[in-house]
Amino acid sequence: MSQYPGIFNGLIAAGVVQAIAACWFLGRRPLKDTSLQLLRVLLVVLGLLAVKILLHTAGGWQAPGLRYFPLAIDTLVAPLFYAYTGSLVNKDFKLSKKWWPHVAIPTIFMVHALVVYGVTLGVGDLAAKDVMAASMGYNEVKWWEDVVTLITALLYWTLSWIKVRRYRQWLFAHESATRYQELTWLRNLLLVTAILVILLTVSSLAANILYWQGSFYYLVVFYVYLILLIYYLSYREAGWASPGSEQVVTNVPSAEVVQVLPAIQVSEQDNKLQERLLQLMQEQKPYLDPELNLATLASLVGAPATQVSQVINSGLGQNFRNWVNGYRVEEVKQRLNDPAFAHLNMTGIAFDCGFNSEASFYRIFRQFTGQSPKSYSALRTKEP
Repeated sequence: MSQYPGIFNGLIAAGVVQAIAACWFLGRRPLKDTSLQLLRVLLVVLGLLAVKILLHTAGGWQAPGLRYFPLAIDTLVAPLFYAYTGSLVNKDFKLSKKWWPHVAIPTIFMVHALVVYGVTLGVGDLAAKDVMAASMGYNEVKWWEDVVTLITALLYWTLSWIKVRRYRQWLFAHESATRYQELTWLRNLLLVTAILVILLTVSSLAANILYWQGSFYYLVVFYVYLILLIYYLSYREAGWASPGSEQVVTNVPSAEVVQVLPAIQVSEQDNKLQERLLQLMQEQKPYLDPELNLATLASLVGAPATQVSQVINSGLGQNFRNWVNGYRVEEVKQRLNDPAFAHLNMTGIAFDCGFNSEASFYRIFRQFTGQSPKSYSALRTKEP
């Protein structure tokens, strides 16, 4: 590992510095939200993993005091990320005693690493240290640690994916409030991570089971991804993104209410309900209420929420959230073209039309029109 070029070590060192800076930045903020607390811990662990590879690539492994330095934390990343995911989809998420089993395996590996380091610390000869470590099963334990890391990564990735999927299903079926995070970024991150885990599994088997030469390059891929993850989480979730970004929103529903509405058969009654819904949206404009949800809309038309959801999905071909936001975008477009609203700025118009997150407004407007609100407004102004 010491033969890797300096650019790799520089990248890893930059990731360590970034993790420290992000943790310091988060430490200056009141960490009342569990998600921010878990993010800080996750960044610390990711930073320590980067330090772990630097011990090898930068020559620290040759120093007697750093040989076998206890950093057996690989198996801690997956359960930590799973807990972090849980805190994003559930505002009431708290770490409790039931979470201790999730850290049991990382604790076992860490205790063994501490024992090996403590026993060999006073030995200055590297060869002698290696013999002592081998006698305590260091190499075998590290092999199992790599295997368990991959297995738990697959397990916790699956659990995290289920959480995010259920949350997004609930959100798009029940809520129109744009202050709720859609967590599209987290879903995409999980997709990228899934590809990486598969590649790491294949490469690890080739290196550790089949002993193919040159197959250890999977470590380079892993640590480069690790550094990119540190930077991404720091930028996206530590509050360094643009002002008004959705990551500041923490008022997300508890897991108990996250559910998918069952489908029901479309009938003549549904067709009449669809007409009432369209008439309601055109005449009363309930979408101007930024907190409009499925239950409120159902009460306005006097129908069960499950039936309203089915009519919107099957009859109108959209989910509840996108359907309501479509009306809001059209309302914004109308007001941008109306001189009566010329005294309002873009954000003021958006908030009056039912949006309550500036970042969400810009994203949703572009989603429906293919343009930013400012570009659309400028184009309409130039028209004769």
